[in-house]
Amino acid sequence: LGQDLAAKKLKSRKESDFEFELTREYKTFAKSFDQRPVHEFDVALSFAGEQRQFVRELATTLKNRGIRVFYDNDQQANLWGKNLYDYLFEIYSKKATYCLIVVSREYAEKEWAVHERRAAQQRAFQDRGEEYILPVIYDGSELPSFPTTVGHIDASEGAAKIAEMLATKLSQSRN
Repeated sequence: LGQDLAAKKLKSRKESDFEFELTREYKTFAKSFDQRPVHEFDVALSFAGEQRQFVRELATTLKNRGIRVFYDNDQQANLWGKNLYDYLFEIYSKKATYCLIVVSREYAEKEWAVHERRAAQQRAFQDRGEEYILPVIYDGSELPSFPTTVGHIDASEGAAKIAEMLATKLSQSRN
């Protein structure tokens, strides 16, 4: 009788330890999963209106690859009536995995582009150096207060190549 009781206690303890370990592993897994934010958009496109034709082609190419894109022309009904100053700040600082900025002479001069860039830079600062801003240089211009040491792509690579590279970057960030 004593051996049976000892065996039952041992079995009960092994089951309890197993359940505890399983619960601990699940919590660790769930916690690591929760640390990866899920964004509404894979990429938010920031650009000057003068580059709209290029950006339209890029947005279409990205969407055809299944990439979730914030492109203002696609959001007109959603943007209608919103406080754009606050809403766009939220988009460029929190709601996208990456912010792709089409850098041009005009971009550096536009008030809305400056607002979007500042929101993106705040996010990049908060992410402590994690890649967030992805510059595409349209006309050889540089952005004021933006490091020239950040890797960039030239727009002459074309929409298909840029979309392919972004798809690769998104795939890598999900692993």
